[in-house]
Amino acid sequence: MNKIEEKVFDCICSHKKYLVAVSGGADSMVLLHVANQIADQKDASIRAITIEHGIRGKESQKDAQFVETYCKEHNINCKVVHVDVPKMAKENKETIEESARNLRYKEFYKELASGEILLVAHNLNDQAETILMHIFRGSGIDGARGIGQKDNLKRPLLQISKQEILCYAKENNIPFVSDTTNDDISYNRNYIRKEILPKIEQIYPKAIENLSKFADFCAQSEYFICSSIKPEWINISKNNVTIDQEVLSQNPLVFAKVIKLAYNSLGEYSDLESKHIDIIKDFWLTSKDGLTIDIPHGIIVEKRKNNAILYKNSAICKTNCNFGLGENVLPNGQIVLVEKISKEQIDYSSGNFFADYHKIPFDAIWRTRQDGDRFQKLGSRGSKKLNDYFTDKKFDFASRNNQILLAKNNVVLFVAGIDIAENVKVDAGTEEVVRFILK
Repeated sequence: MNKIEEKVFDCICSHKKYLVAVSGGADSMVLLHVANQIADQKDASIRAITIEHGIRGKESQKDAQFVETYCKEHNINCKVVHVDVPKMAKENKETIEESARNLRYKEFYKELASGEILLVAHNLNDQAETILMHIFRGSGIDGARGIGQKDNLKRPLLQISKQEILCYAKENNIPFVSDTTNDDISYNRNYIRKEILPKIEQIYPKAIENLSKFADFCAQSEYFICSSIKPEWINISKNNVTIDQEVLSQNPLVFAKVIKLAYNSLGEYSDLESKHIDIIKDFWLTSKDGLTIDIPHGIIVEKRKNNAILYKNSAICKTNCNFGLGENVLPNGQIVLVEKISKEQIDYSSGNFFADYHKIPFDAIWRTRQDGDRFQKLGSRGSKKLNDYFTDKKFDFASRNNQILLAKNNVVLFVAGIDIAENVKVDAGTEEVVRFILK
């Protein structure tokens, strides 16, 4: 059995399901070819997914068609997904490379079924390029680990060189396409691949192999660092993460890892650079309580009672949405169904909220909090500052910024999912009732 076949054989288990990420290039086509053969031997099942990024126009569409045709000829179920990377890169102020990767994995995991394992065709050369990119950007040990594995994501070819893959494709008549953007050295990865690594290999012929060994060493080192972290140092809640002040006195490697774990717990997995870790530490040590700073990818760090609080920037929730009957898509992406019902249909035990339809101004909007907002919750005698209401409810800073409200000017009518205002309540004079169902 060939080395490539051995690696894929070891990765695929009997009676398991696998989703193979296929671009049409040599690496992924070899992986798909071998995985398909071994799946038959082990009574496992595979299917393919290919992402058309919208970067190379008709060329990338042809690549997607190539993958789809190959799969059809070999009786492999194939899902083709079209995304607009240039648009996403512009909206998120990311590089094309960053957006392509983020969108690609978003679609992979969206498609991944329960219990299914994703197979990706990264190879030894990809590993070396990734490690160098992370080091050049100022990454710590976790970045120097390069490309890793997860329970539901396997990379069988990670120890196989690009040359070995190309030879295997030729020997086994496996067709593949070439992405012309791979020759464009304006992309960072391509520059490292085309310009830097070949020069390094002239001096150190085993550089790529040794970088992979270095990644393994870093992975072992990080495991040791993680074993030094106490669970009580990181408190994860619904909207934020609190890091205990005791972390400030720990070894710098431990401090950096705690920050990154907190960062990851908010759903952000891009690698934080060492300069950002230093900025956070300096801010935490020198700033007064209540102050905040921004760090990459929309995360805010706040100092509170000598601890550090991390939460997502609420700026994404600042777009206002009009109120109306039917499905209202809120600024945070949540959906609330607003429907007219009769008084007889009111059921407070259902957990839904009810209001007098005619007491809600036609130009009310869904939004987050603003200066001057006031709220009189149902059953209370007078209105109060919204911030005072939040204090009574023990809302933290992040929750206050992200809470969706239905309001007219500075009068809050509904704190979505929590309280209805007294001034829109259903009473004896109510003729039409609206029910709010949060989805």
